[in-house]
Amino acid sequence: MVCDTVVYHPWVTHLIKFLDTTAGREKVLRFLQYLSRFIAFTSKSIKAQSLQLQFLLIRKVLRFLKPLNHIQLASKLFDNKLSSLDPVVRLASVAKNVFLAIYLGLDQINLLRLFKILPMGSNVKLNGIINLKVPRWANYFWLFSILSGIVSDVRGIQASDLELQQVALEESKVEDGKHDSIRETEILIKNIRQAKTGATRKLVWDLLDCIIVLNNLNHLKSRDDVVGLSGVITSLFGVQDVWKSIK
Repeated sequence: MVCDTVVYHPWVTHLIKFLDTTAGREKVLRFLQYLSRFIAFTSKSIKAQSLQLQFLLIRKVLRFLKPLNHIQLASKLFDNKLSSLDPVVRLASVAKNVFLAIYLGLDQINLLRLFKILPMGSNVKLNGIINLKVPRWANYFWLFSILSGIVSDVRGIQASDLELQQVALEESKVEDGKHDSIRETEILIKNIRQAKTGATRKLVWDLLDCIIVLNNLNHLKSRDDVVGLSGVITSLFGVQDVWKSIK
């Protein structure tokens, strides 16, 4: 009976559904990858360094053909000109998904390189492009996607502030005793504040990811524990989002 209580517990059922998704497994592996990077620096563990590379390789496999998702999403956002989204947020989201599609596409070349599927041969120039330039290009497009996200986040925060000011102005004009209008205003303010909180959270997420990619490109020289901790935090954000999306 105790076993049945555990096995059929709603939380366990939700966990199974979460791990049954590719996105869920990929986010967990990302968390483990950056946790291993953090541990590898703090404890000088060779095993942790090896695990970090293994988790990275598995994640690249799970993300195979994922660029198609972002291409489709970018197309939908671009075509939906009647969307209620702020124009700046919509265009920034389109750019973000386009850059992510290119980044993940280049990352597939990295995967083929790691599996030694790409013909290397004796062509020094080709080898240099595949081994050095492609990974660097991939990181630049990841950076561009993050910067597009930051534009969207900042605009979302600004739009929420403007909406709150507008609601406060309209609320001051509501006559006393109109409880229905007051209740509707309270609900509206709550929703706007939730949207602002979400945009602020995403801004923190993008800024932390920015630390990671700028270190990958050697534009920053942060210690590996800082990069690892940034990755751990953003991975937890990702896990949380996928967890909440599971019905």
